[in-house]
Amino acid sequence: MYIVIISIVGIAAILFIILLLKSFLFPRKILTLNNLIKNGKYQSAIKIGKQLISKDQTNPELHYLLAQAYNLSGKPEIALMEYNKVNQIGNFTGIINEQVFRKTIAGLFMQFNQDEEALKEYLLLTKKDPYNSDYQYLVGTLLEKRGKPESAIGHYQKAIELDKRNDKAHFFLGKLYYNTQKLPQAKAEMEEAVKYNPDNSQAHFFIGKINKDSHNFTAAITAFEKAQKDPEQKIKSIIEKGVCSMMSGKNDMAIAEFERIIRLSKEATDNEVIHARYFLATCFEKERKIINAIEQWEAINAKKPNFKDVQQKLVQYQDIRTEDVMKDFLIEGNEKFLEMCIKIIDAKGFTQQESRLIKNGCQIVAVDKGSGKWRNIKVQSVLINFFRIPEPVDEPFMRTFIEEMKKLNIIKGIVYSTSDFTRKALTFIENRPVDIVKKEQIIEELKKISH
Repeated sequence: MYIVIISIVGIAAILFIILLLKSFLFPRKILTLNNLIKNGKYQSAIKIGKQLISKDQTNPELHYLLAQAYNLSGKPEIALMEYNKVNQIGNFTGIINEQVFRKTIAGLFMQFNQDEEALKEYLLLTKKDPYNSDYQYLVGTLLEKRGKPESAIGHYQKAIELDKRNDKAHFFLGKLYYNTQKLPQAKAEMEEAVKYNPDNSQAHFFIGKINKDSHNFTAAITAFEKAQKDPEQKIKSIIEKGVCSMMSGKNDMAIAEFERIIRLSKEATDNEVIHARYFLATCFEKERKIINAIEQWEAINAKKPNFKDVQQKLVQYQDIRTEDVMKDFLIEGNEKFLEMCIKIIDAKGFTQQESRLIKNGCQIVAVDKGSGKWRNIKVQSVLINFFRIPEPVDEPFMRTFIEEMKKLNIIKGIVYSTSDFTRKALTFIENRPVDIVKKEQIIEELKKISH
């Protein structure tokens, strides 16, 4: 009996000594593991950490350090698995700083598009550190991605309240305002964003967009020039500058910007190049450089056949692509164009009395050559307008044309158009003394005078 008691006491003493040694040595191993990570020896830390975890699966510090080693060695997927185990254990003791841990795991959740999990972490962080502006801003971004813009706005505003210099919060708040067409508020927030971070190219880009929408093209171009310094904003900023120049009637400047995009096509996406070509064609069409415009439409059609109205444009100018006489008629300078128009009316039996160039065409006052043969019949004048425009002639123009006839005391009119006439225009002149001449007939008449 005595021997049994001694044996039990001995075993208990041995177990106590083992536990005592373990409780003393284990923290030293944690410290060693932590030092390996601090010294950049991540692979050694991973090897030792895995060995230690195999003996103690429930130790949060080991999982935390192993996660750190994986993350710092460029293996964030495995690191996230280890951080998740820390979260599951839920015991933030020893070397684990809970706020640092939650900030790190939230960042990894966002990296791997686990937005719901990231949102939970950042919401916890806003409670643990309610004066941290960045946490509020990040909650806002995640709520916005979930389709909750109103909630996001509240967090962006809270972030700015905590730190008015938080340019990211200003930017995202401004972007939400822009998307809901609250342009004054959007512009104010974007201007705050660039005030605290002049290199925020995205904010400069949106300032440009807002100014463009407000038709303040000079300010818009200035903003886009700042935005284009960032390689990611460069191409679309140049396109927007071109659009602003085009909208403000500065076609030469617009053409230069769009041609620049085509030269930089290796830096641009196919979609950006297609848009640049489309706007370039629009500029050429306005300047009646139809052949140049057709080249751009054909290049677009080869890449993206159903883009906007490109196919309609190619159909509209089909005759120019095949008929040299129409091509000359559209691209000749004003003086030569007027000369061709006078030849057309001469071939039709009219004599020119007066002629002048007007916007996109010319106007001729003429008389019928045969009307002067009869002594007692008063010679009647005819008002003839020629137009080389891409848009169909509409009713307002016809009303203006009739008014012009009345002013000149002319009772007969003829309108030539290389495009077409709208239904309203045709209805308006149905019972009025105005004849129309469409593209097909113009081609025939041009062929006659070219012989």
